[in-house]
Amino acid sequence: MLVVSGNEMKKIEEYAINTIKLPSITLMERAALSLCNFLMENYSDDKKILVVAGVGNNGADGIAVARMLKVADRKVAVYIIGDESKSTPEFAVQKEIYDNLDGEYVSMWEDFDAYDVIVDGIFGIGLKREITGKYREIIECINNLQREVVSIDVPSGVDSDTGNIMGIAVKAKHTITFSNAKIGLLLAPGNTYAGRVSIANIGIPSIAYEGNCNTITYMDKTELSMPGRDANGNKGTFGKILIIAGSMNMSGAAYLCAKAAYRMGSGLVKIVTCNENREVLQKMLPEAILFTYNGLENIDISNEINWADSIVIGPGIGKSQSAVSLVEQVLNSDKKIVIDADGLNIISEHIYLKDKLNNNVIITPHIGEMARLTMKSIYEVKNNIISIAEEFANKYNITVVLKDARTVVACGVTGKKYINTSGNDGMATAGSGDVLAGIMGSLYARDNSAFNSAINAVFLHGVAGDIAATRLGNAGVMASDIAESVNETLL
Repeated sequence: MLVVSGNEMKKIEEYAINTIKLPSITLMERAALSLCNFLMENYSDDKKILVVAGVGNNGADGIAVARMLKVADRKVAVYIIGDESKSTPEFAVQKEIYDNLDGEYVSMWEDFDAYDVIVDGIFGIGLKREITGKYREIIECINNLQREVVSIDVPSGVDSDTGNIMGIAVKAKHTITFSNAKIGLLLAPGNTYAGRVSIANIGIPSIAYEGNCNTITYMDKTELSMPGRDANGNKGTFGKILIIAGSMNMSGAAYLCAKAAYRMGSGLVKIVTCNENREVLQKMLPEAILFTYNGLENIDISNEINWADSIVIGPGIGKSQSAVSLVEQVLNSDKKIVIDADGLNIISEHIYLKDKLNNNVIITPHIGEMARLTMKSIYEVKNNIISIAEEFANKYNITVVLKDARTVVACGVTGKKYINTSGNDGMATAGSGDVLAGIMGSLYARDNSAFNSAINAVFLHGVAGDIAATRLGNAGVMASDIAESVNETLL
């Protein structure tokens, strides 16, 4: 499913209006009708509805909704905030129609508590400044009333491009967004303000989207494009994965990563790790092939690299000189590579390794690791997660999987982006990233697209986490539970 920023949506609407010649008032009427139908289907006739409208097109949508509700003999009133002398032409048209029908108004926001449902039409997708003054007071009033709130397009105060809160935002129970989900409705913290998001089709033709958006999300498994399995295949057919992971007292990272790769369908998994991990891994995962080394030596793994269809490097390897050597050897190859955890920390500390990144590489940093890679603050990365992932991907021509509550994937080769919505807070647990790396390496071995492998892995990792949480509750999920659930995502 396509996802758009506020700026992209404006371009799409402008194309529909100026090139296709769809009247803007027609699009507005369809938007208002979809919201009116939602309100009538979800709230009984005795519920009193208040539309709080700004003087832009978002407010115009709201007044159109109020007019339709009035025509349907529903109890509805409008409160207008803003200077009407600066209103948009569409707002003026909708208000005139509403006035001609003797529509009811509320003049004091102290009277809001007389209404059961509040429709938020204060700000739309164009908001880029912090909310202050009377607008802030109105939003505080709406939130404090604890009424059911339905927001038009985006909750007022949520940046439609980033999900950031512009000082304050309406806390909606429902958001009815038009044509496509907006990026800010998916990313934190905007997603926590949007409530349940519904998408209303207002009749913009698909041609208007061409060249104007390149971000997607998956809503369910039917949208995935997965590598197939050959009924006559053998263990070599289904991918040979080299996992370079673990160090002294860190055998779990290697185990979780390799277990996830096998559960995702890999035929052969070889683990490169230190000698101390041999016994425990042979007991925990006897299916894996082991190649162990003395942690103090610079070991030659060229034969192992040549053997592999894809390579995962980094989980728990530490930052010793031998670990640095392993990362460099892998980056000097032409293999399909997933770099995670300590592999990324090594690259951050040995900057010359960045120049070895290429279009075969997927990196999977969390926010802190990305901050180190980019030499930016954690705050800056977290609040600009898409743009920073995209910038780094483009600079090094790689695929970046920037992990957060809503993980973002950016591809420097194709320019495509992805926002993940599967998963839950129970996945914020030690080893969860190791499981993701194993899933990704497994898929990448059988798929020549780094971007496709990355987004499928991220989505299925989240699904595995959801399966585990259904059994155990969010708080009780461990990384091993996620790894054990990976195969169920394929059923």
